[in-house]
Amino acid sequence: MAKIMLETTVAEIELPAALTDLEASIDHQIRSFLDGDSDGHELLQGLYGDAVDEPIPARLTALLRR
Repeated sequence: MAKIMLETTVAEIELPAALTDLEASIDHQIRSFLDGDSDGHELLQGLYGDAVDEPIPARLTALLRR
């Protein structure tokens, strides 16, 4: 039986300011939605893109209304 030794190197990477700002923006959007201060549209648009604007199929809408 052979043993395999794996070494793991952890490196700290400094994020560009643009990514740090994006992270802060996403954090703010999530907190705003959870606090009830927004409807979450901007957050969902960022996560799912144009799929957020697609209409909900009638069968699904009917199921959710039950």
